[in-house]
Amino acid sequence: MKAKILLALAASILIAFVAKTIGQSAPPSAQDITEEVRDKVAHNLGASFLLFRTKVQGELKVTPEQKEKLDQYLRTLLPEALQVLQKSNGERGKYNEKTHEERAAVLKDILNEGQRTRLHQLELQKDLLFGPEWNMKELQITDGQHQQFMAPTQETQQKTMALMGEIKKGANPNAIRPKAFQLRLDLEVKLEALLTDAQKKQWKEMLGQPVDPGVIYGGL
Repeated sequence: MKAKILLALAASILIAFVAKTIGQSAPPSAQDITEEVRDKVAHNLGASFLLFRTKVQGELKVTPEQKEKLDQYLRTLLPEALQVLQKSNGERGKYNEKTHEERAAVLKDILNEGQRTRLHQLELQKDLLFGPEWNMKELQITDGQHQQFMAPTQETQQKTMALMGEIKKGANPNAIRPKAFQLRLDLEVKLEALLTDAQKKQWKEMLGQPVDPGVIYGGL
């Protein structure tokens, strides 16, 4: 259990930093649902808000009627979501999980089964193996594997913190962003190597058809 907590903490720092290097503008207003707002909540609050990105809706082939309903739903979430943006990574993670669970019933009335399946695939492609465990329970990663995940995750965390230090010293975030993103990809390769053959096969199926990173990450 301790390994899972430490892994989640290290991974959250990595994910949060990558998100920060992608979108660094001030928090948006609740009345403004621009693409900047959609990116902001998706990057900083987690997979529960990925659906509201315009490119993601395009990937899901959302109809105008569905988009209108989704925007109405987003407006009900924004007031609390914008407050959570100011809280710690841990609080954001709890809110992400709570919102994800509450969202299921709402989306069942808006999206069809195929769209919901594809959305989950996109969420997993965004979070990867160091995303929240609650979002990929079916992979059944063991405690022993969580222990093995620790070393590469902490190593990547250290490299990420070093990149953050470069920005604090005046480096251009646009130059740092690709490096931070590559760290995510490199870590994913290392973690996938620690899965069993059966898990690797299952994980590939869970991810579905790879999507262009620009669909799930703003600014790439």
